[in-house]
Amino acid sequence: MGVGGTYDSTNIVPSPIVTGVTALGIDHVFVLGKTIPEIATQKGGIYKAGVPALAISPQPSTGLDVLAARATELAASSFTPVPTNPALSAFPLGLAGQHQVQNASLALALIRTFLASARLPPAFANAKLIGLSEGQPALVSPASATDKERDGLERTRWPGRCQIVEDSEVEGGVDGVKWFLDGAHTVESVECCGGWYKSAGQLAAPAQARTRVLVFNCTAGRSGLSLLGTLLSSLGSQPFSHVIFCTNTSYKDGHSKGDLVAAAVDPTSLDVQREIAEGWAELMETRQPALTAEVHVLGSVQEAVETVRGLKTGSEEVEVLVTGSLLLIGGLMEVAKFPIEV
Repeated sequence: MGVGGTYDSTNIVPSPIVTGVTALGIDHVFVLGKTIPEIATQKGGIYKAGVPALAISPQPSTGLDVLAARATELAASSFTPVPTNPALSAFPLGLAGQHQVQNASLALALIRTFLASARLPPAFANAKLIGLSEGQPALVSPASATDKERDGLERTRWPGRCQIVEDSEVEGGVDGVKWFLDGAHTVESVECCGGWYKSAGQLAAPAQARTRVLVFNCTAGRSGLSLLGTLLSSLGSQPFSHVIFCTNTSYKDGHSKGDLVAAAVDPTSLDVQREIAEGWAELMETRQPALTAEVHVLGSVQEAVETVRGLKTGSEEVEVLVTGSLLLIGGLMEVAKFPIEV
């Protein structure tokens, strides 16, 4: 997994056919920087000499300005801000969430720029866009998707991002438990996560009809209080009766797959989780003191899964929102035996 940017391992291709930057946010601050201009500087490091450079628009203005400057500095053949394509709201994208329309707009612009390139690999010759040239505005201006483009966007899947899983469909699962998984881990993405869950989780339904649970973790260097505050603001209320803060360690015996834990984090320490729990308590005192949730601080994802499944004791449905960390999502999919292909 890469964080994107100048020094990222994914930035090894010396001369790609097209490059693009998605929406900027405060993330991976120890690698990318602590401000939007600093992060934009690093993200724009993927732009290359003689290669079209694209970026989602709108962006924070300072970020877009920096990306444009980086494209000039690195001698990109062109720099094109890509607006949201309203035509992509006319059909259901494979990835849920309104923010995915913006991402799909950039993806479509990247595809069309790629297929219009004079450097298009022979294997894609049959798909070449005739009559268009690199950097031509028509490539990114709002336009209806072709049947093939629409099919690709509708069939796109990303496990763990706005994914819903019925627990009863997996080995060892419990009937009546539904998981809402989103590896959102920035203020911007957590806000989108809340909007998705608010609609997909049927928050308008009577509260007594279901038990709602939040499972949350964030890695060191991110503000758990800020992310939780953003989540509650996007939901418009505090709908959870149980809140679980657990480590990213997969199993109770302390072991995890190597790609599911951060090497810099002590897997035996609950310090971060306790700090997040304290932040949650502060939020409840200032925002909704009358609404309380039972808080659990747990040492592993396995314990979180067992706690959630243990809540299903009657006829009430159990809805579980899991967010804050892609590593948490990966560990939960491992422990709960959720399918990778969705």
